[in-house]
Amino acid sequence: MEKNGKYFFSVIAKAEFIQSVWDPHVYKRNGSKHALCDFAVVAKPPIKRILGEHTPFLPIEYRDIPEGNYLSFALNTQPRHSKSALPVVGENALLFGTMRAYLGNIIVTPMADWIEEKSPIHFPVKSEFVLITPNDDLPYFWLAYFRSQHFLNNLPLGSGGTRPRLNPESLAQTPVTVPPLSTRSSIHNQLKELAMNEWQNYRKVSFTINSLTQKK
Repeated sequence: MEKNGKYFFSVIAKAEFIQSVWDPHVYKRNGSKHALCDFAVVAKPPIKRILGEHTPFLPIEYRDIPEGNYLSFALNTQPRHSKSALPVVGENALLFGTMRAYLGNIIVTPMADWIEEKSPIHFPVKSEFVLITPNDDLPYFWLAYFRSQHFLNNLPLGSGGTRPRLNPESLAQTPVTVPPLSTRSSIHNQLKELAMNEWQNYRKVSFTINSLTQKK
């Protein structure tokens, strides 16, 4: 097969074969001994029916995520009395956009106290995301790693005609090469503190702007 000017073929053991997945790019490891599934659980967010009082926010969409190295994203409020049945995630959840044009849309939901809410809090999701739950419980390291070209360049092509997307099974088989746990933990802790500061500033700005527009 050819991709980005490189030819390769994959020889796999029976245990590595993924039923109904014939794309050889899924099995391309580039010398890596590990796949994402060795470090995390990849699945679609669960669909739940939640009452408005459990989530003050509208569903998260791709358009809510800014370009660049931001750790926050737009949270749009909705009436507390609304009801919905949508994919829902909690605090500190790592979401990965699966449509090919939006593969860089990777976020971690904030902790409730960062945005002046009571825990537990729910975040409904509208656009096509998968929920990635790292075994090491270091989502901010993985956010940085998933945004890297090293990872994005190894992703399989996906499927779906004019709007190709990755399924959780293919994403889970993406090859990964990551630093030791101590390094991952250090990067996570630094980014988590920066994320807390960014979200707190986000809420302060939102409060100030809203207070101006509400004045008569």
